[in-house]
Amino acid sequence: MVLTLVVSQLAAVGLVASLRWVNPPTTAFLLEDGLASRRSNSTAEPPIREWVDIDAISRNLLVAIIGHEDQAFSGRGGGVDWQQFRKRVNAWRAHQPDPSGSTIDQQLAKNLFLWHEQDPVRKGVEAYLATLLAQELPHRRILELYANLVEFGPGIWGACAASWYYFGVPPSDLTLDQSAQLVGLLPRPKTFSRAAGGGVAHGPTDVVAWSQAHIARQVADVHGLSSLTTIGVTGLASDGGGARRCSAPPPDVHARLARGAQGTGRQA
Repeated sequence: MVLTLVVSQLAAVGLVASLRWVNPPTTAFLLEDGLASRRSNSTAEPPIREWVDIDAISRNLLVAIIGHEDQAFSGRGGGVDWQQFRKRVNAWRAHQPDPSGSTIDQQLAKNLFLWHEQDPVRKGVEAYLATLLAQELPHRRILELYANLVEFGPGIWGACAASWYYFGVPPSDLTLDQSAQLVGLLPRPKTFSRAAGGGVAHGPTDVVAWSQAHIARQVADVHGLSSLTTIGVTGLASDGGGARRCSAPPPDVHARLARGAQGTGRQA
């Protein structure tokens, strides 16, 4: 038993550490999404995803992600806010609504390795993996992974696919308003769709009105671009020399737009 635990621990550390250099070819969430789209009775669209280096992602989107998803991200030394984690555990025990969100590290751990349904086992493993991610990877790399692996609408995965699908521009050119619309899709991306003329259509909540009301304040709360420079993201996206720049839309984006498909699916 002890040997098994040691081997499992070493394997987990090695797998997480490899993400410093390796862009994951898939994730647990992507595999689940792909399986759903192949079911004979499913109306889900096939997932669309293409990697883009962080140097070629608009700073507007990156700072909007931090402001909306995890305002303490740039200055936190670990992957879990344990005070908030305890509040979530207590709320679950009392059968009450979740009082807080997860850190970017926790969300990345969940997307990479775990499953959608919330339960105590998943939350415990998620906290462990998030701690490993924070130990093994720099903040800059965690943010790059997150921006590439988060879902921005039914089957639209990562900043590259999202920027072209919703706005017809590369991820380096996203404005603050466009970035605000994208982060407004979180954490329930499958309940929204693309507007006929581009941008995010109104879903269960008016994401456009929400973003205009809140994103400027959230960006100010994290001190704008300084939240990026502290983790090593400097300069403008247009200056980025990354090999993977997503300067043209993934072919599957054209195919989906031609079909006029918005995608359907369960609430994430």
